[in-house]
Amino acid sequence: MKLKKVMGLYLGFTIIALLGFLLIECWKPQRRTVTLATVGTTKPFSYIKDEALTGYEIELAREIFKDSNTYQLKIRKTEWSSIFAGIKENNYQMGASSIARTDERQNYFLYSYATAHNSTVLIVNKNSGIKQFKDLTNKRTRVIHGTTTANFWEKYNEENPQTPVQLEYTNESLTSMFDSLNRGDYDFKLFDQLATNHLIKDNRFSNLQQVTVGLPKFDHTPVHYIFSREEKELHRFVNQRLLTLYRDGTMAKLSRRYLVEDNHLDHLKLSLPHATKGKSSKIVSDPDDFILKVN
Repeated sequence: MKLKKVMGLYLGFTIIALLGFLLIECWKPQRRTVTLATVGTTKPFSYIKDEALTGYEIELAREIFKDSNTYQLKIRKTEWSSIFAGIKENNYQMGASSIARTDERQNYFLYSYATAHNSTVLIVNKNSGIKQFKDLTNKRTRVIHGTTTANFWEKYNEENPQTPVQLEYTNESLTSMFDSLNRGDYDFKLFDQLATNHLIKDNRFSNLQQVTVGLPKFDHTPVHYIFSREEKELHRFVNQRLLTLYRDGTMAKLSRRYLVEDNHLDHLKLSLPHATKGKSSKIVSDPDDFILKVN
């Protein structure tokens, strides 16, 4: 009889404990899923390794959402144009693929604090005859609509109608574009230096070379995560986490691992507000949308 009572009490306590656990789980706030969209071809920022997405921006995003009680991160590979369309349609909440600021994008998206900087270089087919900037007249280049380089050349052609470049619009992948350039299907490409170095090396594009022509507009271009303009809370959360990861050295560690050196952060002149003690901030924050302004 005593054994039955003991077993009954044990069973009762077990049931109570289980019910308590279930109640706690039921009342526990559910984390919101944040889907980050990326092309997965802009190495070292975002690329595929061992059938999984990785890279500087991808691993930094994982650190941002690590141990969050509010959000859980999901990463999805997609086409370049789909990043922006998907964020507008709320299919994605964030975008990352070495994204720079443009006037057009700023009308639709919020930008995180800059996570790194990247320079832009001119890549030419060795048989194109391009040695200096003036040689680009009537030469062909391929661009994706809405990108920084597409906007640059469109404006350049408007301002220089006597010396235009021929724009060919495409939706092909970066690797495909570089392969076409390597074959001589068009003459030159303006693209970011870090991704270019990896694309040429990894794919052994032997007919491509970089030409220094002096493009100060593209020197040290800041790189950002982007969000829809409705995602102000998520935007604020990411920016606060970036401050923390900057201060504790995580960003520098990832920069050295993926970008080779951490001066990609140094060039921002400690532009994250209050990044270090004794150094004044270079930030002016828009109170409406909390967008980073880089000197």
